[in-house]
Amino acid sequence: MDQIGGMNVIYYKRQDILIVGFQNRDLFDNKKYMELFAGVIVSQMINDLDGIDTLVGFPLKKTNRNPDQINSISLIGLLKDKSLIADDDIDICIGDSSRTYLSKCQITRVPAFGNRSAITALKEILSKKLLVSTDTSICLIINIENNIVFDINELKSVLKDKKVPYGAIFVVGKIKENEWRFKCYRIFPDFAESDEIDIHL
Repeated sequence: MDQIGGMNVIYYKRQDILIVGFQNRDLFDNKKYMELFAGVIVSQMINDLDGIDTLVGFPLKKTNRNPDQINSISLIGLLKDKSLIADDDIDICIGDSSRTYLSKCQITRVPAFGNRSAITALKEILSKKLLVSTDTSICLIINIENNIVFDINELKSVLKDKKVPYGAIFVVGKIKENEWRFKCYRIFPDFAESDEIDIHL
């Protein structure tokens, strides 16, 4: 367990998070697990584009429990222990392989958006999320649950002339329903597009 800005955080390798999910499929209905899962996609993109081998961190509440005791709890045990799951604005952390902190992350889910386009749903979310106070230590991850299909030129211009209060913004989502293939876009501070990320074990 590490301490970051007053938070207790346990870091996991991407593969370890995926294994737990695929062995316990009910976790795909667990809000915290799906936040970690979105972090896996962003972590993979950072690894592929920037060459940084990243870990995904699970923020915990402050507790009087012995750190060794907490470290001995499995990931699935942490996911089911509501007394340990932090409930503040930071959903996950991303760190490098040496466990050096890189970014605190807020994750916003975009549920099924019916007949609206992905870009319309994204703009609606951003119209609210851009109103917060500036904190460039925070990365915003927008997790789109429908098929993630964008006109790239529209996506590149979605933040044009807007003040962005975050250090970075990523958009992640499935390429096709019922398939474990994902895309990830970094739309701030610069634009970058991941290759297709195929989640498999």
